Amino acid sequence: MAQRVVGAVLAGGRSLRMGTDKAAVVVDGAPMSLLVRQALGAVCDEVLVVGGVGADVFDDGDGPLIAVVALLRSGRGTHFVIAATDQPRLAPQVLQPLLDAHGDDDNGVAWEGEPLPLCISISALPRLEAAIAAGERRLRAAVTVWLPVTSIAVRAGLIDVDTPADLEALRQT
Repeated sequence: MAQRVVGAVLAGGRSLRMGTDKAAVVVDGAPMSLLVRQALGAVCDEVLVVGGVGADVFDDGDGPLIAVVALLRSGRGTHFVIAATDQPRLAPQVLQPLLDAHGDDDNGVAWEGEPLPLCISISALPRLEAAIAAGERRLRAAVTVWLPVTSIAVRAGLIDVDTPADLEALRQT
């Protein structure tokens, strides 16, 4: 099978700390989810939304690791670049190094200390299913390779917006 890279926006959270649906929050004139989709679209063959009802790939809402497994089970690709809907500063130069560092093995590659964005292949599915069977729910279980953050552009692209204060701080930059 030829390599097919699918981008995925994780959008299944409840946005409790934000107090409103984070995907719809406007940053730089566009909803955060659209900004993330555009960044993924620059490096992926297709971009999907993963989450609850109405998403392209449905998960049961039991955590981000479950969502990643649902995505890998979807059969939509061989490699996946996964980002959170609350990462509006993502850019192709933040995502492409993850793809470049990833092979066809079951490694999950992310930036040091940040589980998202993440690049992972379909071959990781058995390892992730075993982690879930053992009770794991954290996305960090998918990451096996951490790339060092050595540029300001990458650090800026990893900013996530969880609260109204985060949003205000982002708008000040």
